[in-house]
Amino acid sequence: MRRILLIALVAAVPVAATALMYAISIFTLQATNRTIAPQVLHYSAAAEYGVFLFLMILDVKNRW
Repeated sequence: MRRILLIALVAAVPVAATALMYAISIFTLQATNRTIAPQVLHYSAAAEYGVFLFLMILDVKNRW
């Protein structure tokens, strides 16, 4: 059961963290009346997902 939960966390946490960071970025840009190319936001979200996934895999590896 514990390992199944760890695998579920690897799948869910990076997606949630990336979505949260993306929403914060959009909110901050709107609050400050700034604009940025949408491609920049998409590429940064992809990079953030990769980083969050890598960190989550390391964390799960230590808890396995």
